[in-house]
Amino acid sequence: MKCSRAIPRLSVLILIASIFAAAVPIGWVDDAIEAAIRVSKCNLDDAARLILRESLEEAAKRYGDDVLKAVARGGVELAEASARYGDDIWRWSSKFPGATRALALHADELVPLCRRVGPQVLKIEAHNPGLAARVASSFGDDTLRLFATHVGPDDAPRLLRGIEKANSPTARNALLKAYERTGGAVLKHLDWKAVLAGGLSVAMISAAHETADGIQEGMKTIASDSPETFKQALVPVLTRVTMPIWLGGSVFTLALAGLMILKVKRRWEPGPQTQTSPE
Repeated sequence: MKCSRAIPRLSVLILIASIFAAAVPIGWVDDAIEAAIRVSKCNLDDAARLILRESLEEAAKRYGDDVLKAVARGGVELAEASARYGDDIWRWSSKFPGATRALALHADELVPLCRRVGPQVLKIEAHNPGLAARVASSFGDDTLRLFATHVGPDDAPRLLRGIEKANSPTARNALLKAYERTGGAVLKHLDWKAVLAGGLSVAMISAAHETADGIQEGMKTIASDSPETFKQALVPVLTRVTMPIWLGGSVFTLALAGLMILKVKRRWEPGPQTQTSPE
């Protein structure tokens, strides 16, 4: 009986302890509010501060001080976005801190994209603000999903420029497939001056793709099927690479040897004979 009576008491103590553990100090909340006000460059009256404090305290019970860090980065607008869209705002801003301010300012655009395509969209937004919405509006969710999962932040603007300049849907799809297959190397081999001047064609993509991928794949096939042929093919390449090195060394050696011979010759060469006058 004593044990059965103790169990409810223990449960109450655990509940109280968990509440206190989840709570964050009031001072931390106030500091986060001040930081958010500075980011947003706005003023809040006492009533608005109270509402914001209560919402942050409630969210902090579920997500800890990550909420305070997020609002300090994102500004007051982030708390307003959480009031409209729920706790997804806090989860996403904690996972992608670099996109917190963008999420706060453009929640109406980004939240639907994240829910359709996935929160990885914010990875794009963190490095290239506004690019995710451009991709989705022009080329759809499937293309945005590819950008979010396979395209690096440095490549994203160039790849978007390429598909925007494509002169047909076939060329656009060819560039996206070539990007995936080459790991982005195809972008380095495109003639961007020609692309910007006259558009992107399938032929241009094919040429760049062959440069980025064809030689490598061909050498792999030769090495696998015929190692001896691979060796013969590799020798001219290595010769072209190493020839300037050993040729330059040979010229230097010959020049040095010539100087040494000349020096020795001068050392042992007899000087001019002095003539004696006859007596």
